[in-house]
Amino acid sequence: MRIMFRGRAIASIVLILYFENFGWMTNGLHLPISTIYQASSSTTPQTTDTLITQSFPREYPTACNGNCRDCTKIEILDYNIFIGRISKEDALIRLCEYIANSTCSPCIQRGGTRTWINYVLRTCDSSSSEPDLTAFKGSWRIYTNLSDMAYQEHLDLFPWNWRIRYNASLDQRSENNGSPSSPPDCSSTFGKLFPLLVAEVVVLGLTLSLGRRDVLCYISGHRLGNPAGSPWWPLTATLFTAISICSNLLAASLVSKSPGYRDTPFTELLLLWSARPRLGWVAGCFILVQREKSIYFSTGASAMFSELVLQAVGAHYLVKTVNYGAQHSYFLPSTEGIDGGRAARVMFIGALIWVISAGLIFFTIAWSFIGLGKLCQRLGRASRAYLRRLRGVAVSAGSEVERDKRARSADIKFVPFETLVGRMTRTPPVIPRLPLFRNAEMLVPPKVSENSTALPVEVVETRTNSEQEATPADGVVPVPVEHEWKTVLENMGLNEAAAERIRAVVFWIMVPFIGQLMFWGGYVALAQDFYCPPNRLQLLAVWSGVGIVGGYWNSSDFPFASV
Repeated sequence: MRIMFRGRAIASIVLILYFENFGWMTNGLHLPISTIYQASSSTTPQTTDTLITQSFPREYPTACNGNCRDCTKIEILDYNIFIGRISKEDALIRLCEYIANSTCSPCIQRGGTRTWINYVLRTCDSSSSEPDLTAFKGSWRIYTNLSDMAYQEHLDLFPWNWRIRYNASLDQRSENNGSPSSPPDCSSTFGKLFPLLVAEVVVLGLTLSLGRRDVLCYISGHRLGNPAGSPWWPLTATLFTAISICSNLLAASLVSKSPGYRDTPFTELLLLWSARPRLGWVAGCFILVQREKSIYFSTGASAMFSELVLQAVGAHYLVKTVNYGAQHSYFLPSTEGIDGGRAARVMFIGALIWVISAGLIFFTIAWSFIGLGKLCQRLGRASRAYLRRLRGVAVSAGSEVERDKRARSADIKFVPFETLVGRMTRTPPVIPRLPLFRNAEMLVPPKVSENSTALPVEVVETRTNSEQEATPADGVVPVPVEHEWKTVLENMGLNEAAAERIRAVVFWIMVPFIGQLMFWGGYVALAQDFYCPPNRLQLLAVWSGVGIVGGYWNSSDFPFASV
C-alpha cells in the first residue's frame, strides 16, 4: 500500500512539473485569456474548481503551431491562469508585453495572420477599462508587418490584378478645382449588384410581353413577326447577341471615361461583364407555350441561340477563376482565416459549377443539334458494315479455295448444249406478284397463258370512305388546324422534337446561371472597394434599354419579312 501511494505521489509530481514547463501539450485544458476577463471583473485569482464549471469555447487561434516558442509561452500563461497560480491581471500584462516584443510571424500559416491579429487585439483590448489599442499597435513591433501580410493574403485571393477603383490622382476635376472629388459609395454589396440584376429582370419581363408574335405584329403593323415562320431566326439571334455585346461595350466606355477611372482596362472589363448572369434564357422555356398560335417559337429559339453565344463569350474569366483556384487550393477550407476568405470560396465554387455545367450543355448541343450523335451513329454503322464485308470476303475466299480443290479432285463432266436448251424451254416462267403501293394495289390475274407475252394489270383503288368524304369537290385537301404549328416549325427549319430539346437545354441553363450568381456575389463581396463602378444608374439604363431593343429585335424572325 505504501509503495502504491508513493508511486501515485511521484506520478502526480511529475505530471505537475511537466504541465508547468510544457504547457503547449495541454490543449485540452486551454482557456483563452479574453474569455476569463470577459467572464469576471474581480482582481482575485479564480480557483480551479470555479473555472472548470464554466464553459470554455476554444478561441485560441490555430495560426501558430506547437513548435513556435512565442505561442508556447502564451499557452503556458493560459495554463497558469487556469490552475490559479497567477492572477488574471498579471498574466494579461505579461501576455501583452510579451506579444508587443514577440516575433511570432514565422510560425503563422497561410490564412492565420488576420486571425492572430484579431485574437491579440481582442485580448489586449480587455486588459483595462479604458483600452488604448492605438498605443498598443504602436508598441507592437511587427504589427505593421502582420497587417501587410494579412493584406497580401487578401490580394492573393483575386485571380486578376486589375481593379475598378476610384483614383483621385486621375481625376482632372481635382486638378482644376484644387479639391478632390468624393468617390462613389461602395459599402453595399447589393448596391453594386443592383444594376446587374434589375436590368436583367426588366429585359426578361418586356421580352416575354413584347416578344409574343401577336403583340409584335400589332405593334409593327404586320411588318414584323411572320406568323408562317421564317428560317431567318438565327440571323436575328446573331444580331441580338451583337447588340448585347455592344451594351457591355457602351457600359465599359462609360466607366473608363469617368473621372478617376481612366486606368480601368477597357477590354478586361468588357470580358468580365460578359460573364454577368442573364435571364434572357428563360424565354426559351416558353417555346411551346400556346404552340397552336406559335406565339413564342421565334423568341424561344432565338433566346437559346443567343444565350449560348453569350455564355461562350463570357467563359474567359470563369475558366480563369477555376484554374487559379485549383492552382492555389482555394476550393478547400484553407481560406477561412483570410479577409474575405468565405466570399472567395463562394466565387471559386460558383465558377467551378459554371464550367462543369456549361461544358455538359455545350456537349449536349453538339450531340443533339449539330449532328455529332448522328455522325457517331453513321460511323458506327459504316464500321460494322465494313467489318461484315471483310468477314464476307474472307469467307467467300475460303469457299472458293475449297471449291477449286474439289473441282480439281473430281472428274470433269461435259453436258451437251442441246440438253441445256431443252431444260430451259421446258421450265415455265415465274411471274412474281407486284408489291403494294399507297392507296392502290397492282394485281395479276390468276390465269395467264404460258405463251402470252403481255401481262394485263388492273389497278384497284383502296381509298377509304372517310378520306373520300374529307376531300372537297375541287380536290384540295385542307390542313387540320392542330397541325398548323408544326408547319410553322418546319418553315423555321425545326420540328416538334427539336423544340422539346430546346426547352430541355434552356431548362438546364439554370445551373450555370446559379454558378454565375455565386461567382458575382462572391467576387463583389471579396472585392469591397476594389469593385466600385461609377454611374450605376447610367449603367442600369444602358443595360435595360439596349436589352429591350435587342429582345424586341430577337422576336421579329426577319426584320423585312411581311405577312
